[in-house]
Amino acid sequence: MQLEIEKKHNLTKEDYEIIKEKTKFIEEVEIKDYYLDKDLVLAKHNYFLRLRNWIYELKISHFDTETGWNYNEEYDNEDEINGKIKKFWISTDNVTWIMFVDTLREKYEYKFSWQKISIDVDKYQYWERYEIEIVVEIDENQDKLEAWKKWAELIENFIKEIWLTAESNEDSCKTITCAMHQNIDLYEIMTK
Repeated sequence: MQLEIEKKHNLTKEDYEIIKEKTKFIEEVEIKDYYLDKDLVLAKHNYFLRLRNWIYELKISHFDTETGWNYNEEYDNEDEINGKIKKFWISTDNVTWIMFVDTLREKYEYKFSWQKISIDVDKYQYWERYEIEIVVEIDENQDKLEAWKKWAELIENFIKEIWLTAESNEDSCKTITCAMHQNIDLYEIMTK
């Protein structure tokens, strides 16, 4: 299992210039995400199933309202995904489209201390934002919260090191913005 620790920010011109100047550009990719669910059962439990460029991915999302930090358990093996969602009587065979996100992503990276930090600048159909994330492999038995705290602290130190200033907030979450425009029921679930 991968653990994704991330912090999302609205994109400011100043931070964009810092990112381009101080980090290493990796690539630009187009991402087409088709979010899938059945009667919004998955979303109600913070499970987000998508087809990303025609590959199934599942994020089980955890959010700390006090800090504004997100961490996600990520799965990209269809059998493993079906094993995770079967408790809701759902499989990848009986879901339907609930939202679409079309993103042009610039990928950057930065070696900070001993860890690779990814910075994704996303331009999608409604807005622009960036996210700073670390993706690490962890054992199912490892304490996810402890791992999350360790990596979240590293990201905070990285933000200070290169002088990024944009505030992180809910508005910088592209799935929430897209849900607001495309599926009001999903939006209400995501923002409650």
